[in-house]
Amino acid sequence: AAPAQPHAQGSSSTSDFDRMMEIMQSQFAAMKSSFKDEFKQIKTQLGSLAEDHKIIHAEYETIDQTTYYDLRVIKRRLKRMERKLADAKVIDRCEDTSGDIGDSSDSDTPAAPAES
Repeated sequence: AAPAQPHAQGSSSTSDFDRMMEIMQSQFAAMKSSFKDEFKQIKTQLGSLAEDHKIIHAEYETIDQTTYYDLRVIKRRLKRMERKLADAKVIDRCEDTSGDIGDSSDSDTPAAPAES
């Protein structure tokens, strides 16, 4: 009877170990599944952010060009008004400023934006 007892005890220990391993494996499987879902969500969000970045960058480029173009147009209009005021003797004279001649050839300003 003595040899049977250690065997029974060993068998109980083995079955406890097997149950513990099954529980741990199921927990790891659940964690793995959860991580897969979370990584999938993160990838989706990163993809969305990358697309948003492309859109914002494209809009920034357009806004930058449009701003320079608008400033050149305003500058020409102000200069035209100044000349008319000088011709009408409302002001003494028209001031010479850099870029008066050949406004469209200024090297600091980009070409007019394409009309869309």
